[in-house]
Order: sequence, then structure tokens, then C-alpha cells
Amino acid sequence: MSKFDLETVLGNAERAGPHELPLGSLDELHAAARSLGFPLAHVDLAQARDKDDLLAALAIALKLPEWFGQNWDALTDCLCDLSWKPAPGYLIFIEGHDPLRAAHPGDFDTLIEIFAETSNYWREEDIPFWALLTPPADGKPLLPSIEA
Repeated sequence: MSKFDLETVLGNAERAGPHELPLGSLDELHAAARSLGFPLAHVDLAQARDKDDLLAALAIALKLPEWFGQNWDALTDCLCDLSWKPAPGYLIFIEGHDPLRAAHPGDFDTLIEIFAETSNYWREEDIPFWALLTPPADGKPLLPSIEA
């Protein structure tokens, strides 16, 4: 996918949501985010072993406000009230999720649901909210590709 195409896709709130980002696209993602004025949070979950680690990694990468309560409801509240980080769109890039997803599939599914709900919320405001994940190591698709 070319930089121009990626920018076009990322700028479309109707398509936004949780998707897989093909390997090797991270440099293009950074360039597109800069061009669009979208903050890009890079979340590495390789060391996350449970829900607490996951939420801590998100809090750091997303620079969540001090009032973030370290639970699913608080994460949803922070992501659906981005008055603390106004922007024309939002990108979250997640890698290293395979061990956490294998050990705690329910928590991982909840995270994806929150990202989908958040994308739907912001879609009503015509603001793209993307959660882009690296493809699973086993090669089995987890989410639709952003290229689809």
C-alpha cells in the first residue's frame, strides 16, 4: 500500500476500527500519521502477561490522563472523551500481542471490543479512530487487514 493510499484509508472514519496492519508498514504508518495530524500511540505488549500489564502499557503509550482508573470502563471513558488529546483522528499501533492473547483471550477480546466501540463512537463525529495490530505470528488472521 502506498503512502498516499494509506493516508486516504486512514482519513476515512467510515472504515476506521480495529484492523491488522501488514508487516513492514510501520514507517508508512508514521509518515501518514504525521501528514494527517493524527497522534500515533505505539503499544508493545511483548512483556504484558495479564490485564494489569495490558492496561499499564496502554496508559503509558496513550499518555492517558491521571484520572485513568486502570480498568475497562475507565479505558472506554478515556478513549471516548479525548478532550485531553484533541486531534482530527487517532491511531493506535499494537505489536507483541501474541503471548497475551494466548494466555488471556477474554481480556484481549474485550480490548478489541473497546476499540471497535470507540471507533463507532468517533465515527458519529466523523473522526477516524484506528487500532492497528500486527498480524498474529501463526499467520491466522485475527482481524480484517487495513488493506481489505
